[in-house]
Amino acid sequence: MTELFAGLAKTIFILQTQGQTGFAGVLEMAGDKTPHFHNTDGHRAIEIGVKEFMCVGAKPPNDHPHVFLDMGDDEERVCPYCSTLYRYDSALKPHETKPEGCLFDKEVA
Repeated sequence: MTELFAGLAKTIFILQTQGQTGFAGVLEMAGDKTPHFHNTDGHRAIEIGVKEFMCVGAKPPNDHPHVFLDMGDDEERVCPYCSTLYRYDSALKPHETKPEGCLFDKEVA
């Protein structure tokens, strides 16, 4: 039971609202790194190399709650907050995007 709560503690801050938590491009969850993507430039769609990821909307201070999205067996997913369409591209590395520059990095934000 203690391990369960420790795992939840790593992800609980996902639910915190904007401005309360900084992210460094990835979130550690169960030993994996989950990339965070943004759509500050308002692209119609963003191609990514992963099927599990976080969407932050625009860069802070205009971000929305940082939400975990999972495409499952699908090839695309729309963020329920900002309506960004994410498309999976197996040719991309986990932290690459088309168009370039959509990986969220708090050091740059």
